[in-house]
Amino acid sequence: MKKMEQFPSFQQRFAFDRNQLDRINQLMLLKGLCLEYQNKLELCYEVPSGSGLTSFYCGISDEVDALVYNFVNDEIATCLDGRGPSRQVFRQIAGNTDAENINKLNAAFIDFERMTAEYRDHYVGRCYLDFMVGTYSVFETWMTRIRNALMERNPRAPSQRMRKLRELVEQYPTALDAPQRDAILERIAKLMRGQQSSAGIVDFVFSKISTYSRPNAEQDRSLIRGYAALRNSVHNMGVSESKDDHELVGEGFEITLPKGLSSYTQDHSDRTRACAELVKIYTAVVDSLDLAGHPCCMDVQPCNP
Repeated sequence: MKKMEQFPSFQQRFAFDRNQLDRINQLMLLKGLCLEYQNKLELCYEVPSGSGLTSFYCGISDEVDALVYNFVNDEIATCLDGRGPSRQVFRQIAGNTDAENINKLNAAFIDFERMTAEYRDHYVGRCYLDFMVGTYSVFETWMTRIRNALMERNPRAPSQRMRKLRELVEQYPTALDAPQRDAILERIAKLMRGQQSSAGIVDFVFSKISTYSRPNAEQDRSLIRGYAALRNSVHNMGVSESKDDHELVGEGFEITLPKGLSSYTQDHSDRTRACAELVKIYTAVVDSLDLAGHPCCMDVQPCNP
């Protein structure tokens, strides 16, 4: 019989970090919220057994899974002496690395150990920035699908914008001076942004809601704008390039994003709670427009025969 390879065992030396446990808890509560909404949404569709499903809620749940996987494994390593088998992982990698690159690998490992020991809060913050980027991208994708469905319901909507654009283009040559021409160009640019930008998509969708199922539509739209600005800050190393200050405020969370600065919150889990609010806003949009059951809210992919 082949002798089984023996591996070293590691004992837990340090208690779990209560803050990290709370972050994982909040993320799992968000995932549970998504699963709850997903189950309700599925009741509006014919879903054959074994079919694949994609929806807004599945997308947010996937983003949660990635962050929880990261945090749980980091917490396991952190509570073990010497971060458990982390060194063994790098030793095995080093054993398969050519001599030309071994010094680079060693330098990277030393810096990685220093980062995990000294800059954990910075590391957690970077993970959450990626989470905000991913979750807003999910929101943007499914809001775009709703916008497209609404435009199909009312095909005159895009032609109305085209007529307005044509009017502005015709006005431009007859403008009397530069300020008038600049004003026309600004209106053209605004009209084009309204058709193409994320903000324009959100504005269009909300403009089609006659009765909103949540108490304050403007407050929700403000949160969406702040969330989008935070997502966009990833292009500037986390620093906001927005012309305006933003605040993401709701039940149990407060995130500030001043123009020219990075976001700030007293609790990293505020970002998770803000995402939960975004999930509730999306749900209210679907309910208010009576879109549950429409293909724009869920893809059902039949199983292979």
